Amino acid sequence: MSVQTLRFPSLVWKWAPLVSSGVLASLFLFLFYSTLKGMVFDWWSYSPYSHGFLIPLISGYLLWCRRKDLRECPRRPSLGGLGIFLLGLGFFMLGWSGEEEFIQRLSLPATLIGLIYFLAGKQMARLCLFPVGYLLLMIPIPFALYKTAALDLRLLDAKLATASVSFLGIPIFREGYLLHLPEIKLEVADACSGFLSIVTMLAIGILYLYQLQTKWKSLLWVSMIPIAVLTNVVRIVLIVVLTYFFGEWALSSTFHRMSGTFNFLLGFMTLVILGNGLNRISLRKEIRR
Repeated sequence: MSVQTLRFPSLVWKWAPLVSSGVLASLFLFLFYSTLKGMVFDWWSYSPYSHGFLIPLISGYLLWCRRKDLRECPRRPSLGGLGIFLLGLGFFMLGWSGEEEFIQRLSLPATLIGLIYFLAGKQMARLCLFPVGYLLLMIPIPFALYKTAALDLRLLDAKLATASVSFLGIPIFREGYLLHLPEIKLEVADACSGFLSIVTMLAIGILYLYQLQTKWKSLLWVSMIPIAVLTNVVRIVLIVVLTYFFGEWALSSTFHRMSGTFNFLLGFMTLVILGNGLNRISLRKEIRR
């Protein structure tokens, strides 16, 4: 009888952390189920948000790459994480009460990192911070904000493309988002705004810069969006030039269909070349010293 009495408390202490972790994780999934379901619907339904499917996979891969550190990291539950967890839940409830999906979605990574901090400690939360924070990129921005950004980008791209094509000596006239060539009229549509290129550049560029060791990292961070915009202008200029010389054939060509991929590759290569160039400059200065 005494042996059983001794074993029971030991079993309770052994399984209590696992049970409490399971309960909190289940609560997390229950609260955010509709939020996750809504995001998946947006990813599937709207092409500017389709990259959202890849972000959790990349986040999971980043955690898998750290599996050794995560396995060896001591678990020390911390009440400090409870505050972050409750703060995230507070933002979730604020968004839920106001029927504001964007706030609910933003609260997800904060609540998740708070849960990890609370259950496993500060050191574990630090290891998971970047992979969990990376999940912010899967959150679709409000559609009204997207449309506003796309309209502004379309106008900017049209202006820059018109100036570039005129510089090449090709007669062109701009009317808002419409580009008039002598025998044909082109429109810089939403799909050509470069918004998707910016999102893709941020998603891949952040991964690249995260592992890059250079004191120029802040400059590269700031340069990502301008690079994405300028490479999109290059794409539009190439399409306009091809259309001027080859007519409507250029609009149905393989290049036009694949121009989005070209735009991304050109932008990412530009970022990598710029990063490597700045690294070499730094190394040369250190060698001279």
